[in-house]
Amino acid sequence: MIKVYGTPMTRAMRVLWLLEELQVPAELEPVDPRKGEHYHPDYWRINPFGKVPCITVDNYSLAETSAICTWLADQYPDKRLIPACGSRARGTHDQWLSFALTELEAPLWLVMKNTVLLPEAARVPAIIPQAMETFAASCKILAAHMNMRPFVLGEEFQVVDIFMVSLISWAKFLSAPGLDRGLLDYRERLSHRPGFQSFKEKYLKKT
Repeated sequence: MIKVYGTPMTRAMRVLWLLEELQVPAELEPVDPRKGEHYHPDYWRINPFGKVPCITVDNYSLAETSAICTWLADQYPDKRLIPACGSRARGTHDQWLSFALTELEAPLWLVMKNTVLLPEAARVPAIIPQAMETFAASCKILAAHMNMRPFVLGEEFQVVDIFMVSLISWAKFLSAPGLDRGLLDYRERLSHRPGFQSFKEKYLKKT
């Protein structure tokens, strides 16, 4: 049994959604960073990075959502949720996954920390406009790429789409600039996938 540490409203959402797409059973072990639970010594013994999410399978543990999700998808090649290792399609997939994390998530995370997560005294409001501008420029690149494409890689839903949808949701929550109608429609369409609906039924209605 795969155990997922985190809460549905953290980046663990990506892992939980993917597991529903893979139709792989999992157990959610609540670790709520808002309560400081990720600092508990027992959790650090599992995940020395001290963040969520993390998964354990037998005696193996793995952290960082991109590593977790690509590894999980590789375990079930018949589900066709990630291109084969070594293929050109995999290179393109990982290119867009890296873009999602470095060019979209990084500036959004700066905004999130300095508007919502950090104590008010620790926030640096001056950094927000630059981060928003960086996100908007990167979002424009994504929007141009997604024009006339149903998914990031073309015709098939892949792991990277989970990341893109989660980041569009972050951006919408933060009222970030750069989200065009096409990206919002892409997010809405993927939210109706059976895998996401199953994730929502299992986890979001309990929070």
